[in-house]
Amino acid sequence: VGCLASRARADSRLQVRKPSATSFEQASTLVSTWGTVHAGFERLRLSGRRALLVHAAAGGVGLAATEYAHWLQLSLVGSAGAPWKHHTLRSLGCRRLVSSRHAGASVMGLVGLLRGSRAHAALNSLSADFIAASSAALGERGRLEEIGKRGVWSDGRAAAAGVAYAVLDMATEVPSRPGWFLRRGFQVPAPRL
Repeated sequence: VGCLASRARADSRLQVRKPSATSFEQASTLVSTWGTVHAGFERLRLSGRRALLVHAAAGGVGLAATEYAHWLQLSLVGSAGAPWKHHTLRSLGCRRLVSSRHAGASVMGLVGLLRGSRAHAALNSLSADFIAASSAALGERGRLEEIGKRGVWSDGRAAAAGVAYAVLDMATEVPSRPGWFLRRGFQVPAPRL
């Protein structure tokens, strides 16, 4: 893996100067977290009070997605496992939370929080049953943006489930569209924290 080497080559079109106020640790996460979230949200095309499910909302991409959802004024439902993660998310303004420990309970919790309605979109990073559960939680014309690597559905499986399902893999997305990434990939909201 190139990122674990002591030296690496990179496309010069994808290199930008690190802001002096940003640490190397912070800068190293911007591409993977905010870039993934921005690309995912752009593909989901959400605005207004649309209901969005963000799995693993207390993780790196999940926290960035939570911030982005607040910025877009989306109706956010986050999933997390441990009680302390729920507490952290509540302190950041995420009031509607479901468990990420069991897929079925997650969907039932989501439907309860949305008062019987369904989500307009989901940003999923969890595997196995959570992909099917997330698709079941979507309403008509709902969209599921998959950022996970394990258990990814084929186009045929997604079509059979009747869901608009797309896989976002930044490892292939960025090199194939470097211009988009530089122009749009870092257009992120200012942190509320």
